[in-house]
Amino acid sequence: MNLIELLRIVLAWPSCFLVVMLVYRKAINRAITSLLPGAKITLKIGQFVVETSVPEMVQSVTESLVEKALTPDQISLLTALSESRMTRSPFNCSDQATLDIARPLRNAGLIRVPGGGYLQSATEIEITTLGRRVAQAASRKG
Repeated sequence: MNLIELLRIVLAWPSCFLVVMLVYRKAINRAITSLLPGAKITLKIGQFVVETSVPEMVQSVTESLVEKALTPDQISLLTALSESRMTRSPFNCSDQATLDIARPLRNAGLIRVPGGGYLQSATEIEITTLGRRVAQAASRKG
């Protein structure tokens, strides 16, 4: 191996790396920043913009679950909503037992009433993205 080939090998990879870093520096910076523990995320809730960290968001979701564990009926409801092909499912709000199952899920942000409104007057409910993730985790576990 002569000196020119050695220089070509030694300088080629760092040069390529430098070019990639310069071209994609904004995207790389965003990716690195979002992975750091102190990184902030911005949420728009109604007319307010809230900036929070991922650990604070995790704590908020954990606090919103009144019960520490989901009941089998709650998991069943989430699973049924998750597997449904319809985005909205009929809801019987006149049944107190159904309301007792659904209310903690709604309070935790796992289900919602389409268009807002109150659960006790809802005719339809839908699963949220977080609720779908919980249903997927429950199906993997059980």
